[in-house]
This record gives sequence, C-alpha cells and structure tokens, in this order.
Amino acid sequence: MQPLAQRMLGGQAPQLAGDRVLVAEGQPCGHEEREQTAKQQIAYRAAVDEQKAQITVAKAERAAQPCADCGLSDAAGLCMTCTLRRETAAVVDQAVDITVALRADVDDPQGLAELTETVARDTWAYVHGSQVPEGFDHPTSQAYAERQMAKLVLEARRRRALERLRESKPAEAEAAHVKRMAMRGMSPTEKNRKRAETAADKARTRVAEELLGEFLGDLYRARATAVPREPVRAWNERCAALAVRPLTEDQAVAEVVEAS
Repeated sequence: MQPLAQRMLGGQAPQLAGDRVLVAEGQPCGHEEREQTAKQQIAYRAAVDEQKAQITVAKAERAAQPCADCGLSDAAGLCMTCTLRRETAAVVDQAVDITVALRADVDDPQGLAELTETVARDTWAYVHGSQVPEGFDHPTSQAYAERQMAKLVLEARRRRALERLRESKPAEAEAAHVKRMAMRGMSPTEKNRKRAETAADKARTRVAEELLGEFLGDLYRARATAVPREPVRAWNERCAALAVRPLTEDQAVAEVVEAS
C-alpha cells in the first residue's frame, strides 16, 4: 500500500527538503504568492501616488485662477475681498427683503420694485458707511467691516419684524388660545400661571415667525411673476421666408421629393 502522502499526490512520492514537503507542480508556492502580493502592493502605491499628483496639479491650477470679480491673479477663482463682498450682498438682500415684505403691496409690481430699490439704496448707504480702525484701510478690511455691519442690520430688522408680528391679531389670538388650554383643569396657582404665560409667549413667537415666512414667500412669488419677459414674435416674423410661401400639400410633397 502506498503511503498516504504519495496517494494524495497521485502516486508520486513527494520530494523532501528538510522537514518540508515540496508542493507538486502546478500549485502556487509561498514564494509565488509573496511575489504576487508584492506586485499588487506596488501597483496600489503607484495608483495612490498618481492620484495624489493629479490632486496637487488640480489644486495648483485652481490657485492660479484669477478672481472672477476683480481679476486679481492667483486668487483661486475668487479673492478674499470679493468673497466678503459677495457675502455682504447676500446679507443685504435678506435685510432688504424683510423690510419690503412688511411694507409692500405685492399686488402692485411697480410699487414693489420702487420700494425695493429705495430700501436697497438706503441699506447699502448705511453698510458702506462702516468704519475700520485706523491703519486697517485695506480693501479686505473694509469689506469685512461692511459684511459685519450688514449682519447687524439683518439681525436688527428681523428682530423688529418679529416684535411687530408678535403683536398682530393672529399671534395674540393663538397666544390666548394656548394660555386657555394650558390653564384648563389646572388650579390658578402662580406656578401654573407662569407656565401658561410661557407657553403663550412661545406660541406668539411661533406665529410671528410663520407670518414673516408667509410675507417673504408672497414677496418672492410676486417678484417671480413680475419679471419682464421678452415678447414672443409672431411666427410670420420669426419665419419670414416661410410666411411668403403657400404651404400647400403639393408643394410640401415636391420639396420632399426634390430633397431626396
């Protein structure tokens, strides 16, 4: 009877090398596996290095792009000063919208446009009047100061708008309702009354915020519908060459045959 090891190898006796049995031909040995693993690691590192190089080149290209607003070179597309100015413009727009939303008649497109222009002009005049400390008269410092001033204006206008809306009839009605519900079935103690007042105050603020959102929504919709559109010309003006020709069935067929 053949030894077990010889039977497993198809009747061939294994060749011994020390205490190890050499793997039969056709089966990968440990050395080949290590070589394959090493090649995979080398390929992986090469791919990672290539990706890093591409990222570095892309960053350098972006950094070399001039400012889209002022043209300053090597500004990564937008310099710090212009970035601040854009942010300021966005904040000013929000501040203007809050004022206009509470004062404008959204059903009057002309009046809405005029009021928006007036409020925007006054707001920008106030923001441009921002002062910077002596020795910090660089354009970036001025742009930063204006952005901070615009934020203060926005916060102040939003606070005043909510204060006015908290006193509106819908807010007062909701606060009264919440207070009644909070006191229903409760003994009229000082503690319970304070809880009811707190709940009513939160309800008043919630309604005020909802009303402000509704007013702003009305404003945005009114502006969207009031955007002037270029009048569409009649088809005979847009297609003058066709307008002077009779579009009979016979002519249409003849043109198709001629084209073919």
